[in-house]
Amino acid sequence: MLPLVPAVVNLAQGVPFWLGPKNVLGDAVREYTGREATAYWFALDLLVGAGAPAVLILVAVRRRTRTLLRATTLSLFLLGGIGAVSAFTSEHSTFFGELWLYPASLYVERGAVVPYDGSQLLSPGISPLWYALALTASGLIMLLLYAAPPAHRVRHHVLLAGLASAVALCLLPAADMARGPVTNCTMPEPWEIDTGEAEPRELTAEQRFVCSLRGDHRTQSLHVFPDTTPDQVVLAYGRHLCGVHTRNDPRELTRLKIDRSSLTYPLADICPSAATIVQAEKAKQDQEIAAMQADSQAMCDATPRHRPRTKQARAIRMKEPQWTDYGVLQTYEGEGAEEAEPDMDPGNGLVSSTRGILAVMTHPDFDLCVTLETYTRRPPVETKGWDKVVEVGYYSPGGQIVLNDSISGTVLPNLALYGRKGHYRIRVHYAWFPWKGEAQSGQRLLIMAYPGKGDREIVHRNRK
Repeated sequence: MLPLVPAVVNLAQGVPFWLGPKNVLGDAVREYTGREATAYWFALDLLVGAGAPAVLILVAVRRRTRTLLRATTLSLFLLGGIGAVSAFTSEHSTFFGELWLYPASLYVERGAVVPYDGSQLLSPGISPLWYALALTASGLIMLLLYAAPPAHRVRHHVLLAGLASAVALCLLPAADMARGPVTNCTMPEPWEIDTGEAEPRELTAEQRFVCSLRGDHRTQSLHVFPDTTPDQVVLAYGRHLCGVHTRNDPRELTRLKIDRSSLTYPLADICPSAATIVQAEKAKQDQEIAAMQADSQAMCDATPRHRPRTKQARAIRMKEPQWTDYGVLQTYEGEGAEEAEPDMDPGNGLVSSTRGILAVMTHPDFDLCVTLETYTRRPPVETKGWDKVVEVGYYSPGGQIVLNDSISGTVLPNLALYGRKGHYRIRVHYAWFPWKGEAQSGQRLLIMAYPGKGDREIVHRNRK
């Protein structure tokens, strides 16, 4: 009668199962065995939940053969241990995927999206521990009343051995799931390292994977874990997914409703099959980038060299193509310059200036081929071959006329005449440069600077 008591209570609540899908033993069966073993596990869950052990006990008691009695007693103790393990470790379940055979209406919370994870599974019905107590008590009764021990074996020794086995089955698996280390995923800021407030940290490949699954993740197929989840739990989940990725079984991927390509980059740190794909794609991207850089370099090498009509104090033709993040090269000089904002939309469409700030507007999506020239006196005006030629006045409070883009890292040489402070005239030449290679076209810049007073803007050429 004992195994029927929890079964009747569960059946009265509409739950015909003993453990349900949310337990670590069920996870192990699903992860390390096939569909056939999983079906057997489901059948065992359903039989025990419906009270089938009572029938087994009845048959053993009626027939009373030594083999059947021993097998039944052992089965009851084993089932009791399984129930205890499930009750003590249910919160550590790493279940993911979709329910197979189990009715989703019983175990999945409303609004859950496939693939389900452990936090989205419910545990209806009474605790499996009640089944464990009933089954263990039935086993002890059968052991004491029906299983006649050999003459040389003392009865209370058998009882103590049975109790010790039951305690070991209950406690050892729970101890095995003890909490492990939890990686601190908060990395120090660069300024904290520069100021000495924090030491630089480097994460291992496994730690990088663990940290990637804490907080919002870029891939919908992966479960996001709380910050307090032990690393070993997150890694076990990742290695399971690595097995799915490595096997690349279409039926398994369809059953789990997972796109293999969505697992590749998240698993690259811990999964060899994913790392191989990522490395191959990176090598291909590196080749493409190298080809584009070579093409841009060839384009700038092919741009016409400027032949000045008067001698310069200094002339620099940038060897490599330059680029900007948002199409602006600008200077910041002197106190208060950072508080002022350059005019990003000047009427001439090319250059604007104010005290300590000079801004040159270009197209952000094309490389720049740049030449810089500094003169001791005003050079002749040249417009041939240029789309725009604009000259503005500029006051340099620090003698550092350095055009740069802090985001892209582009920094041009100083245009000031030997570091001279004071008034300058800046003449900017701009033209599109057609190209038949991958870049298709680029931009040419010739920037002249010479000492001179006056803030008047002069547009020498402005071809649309």
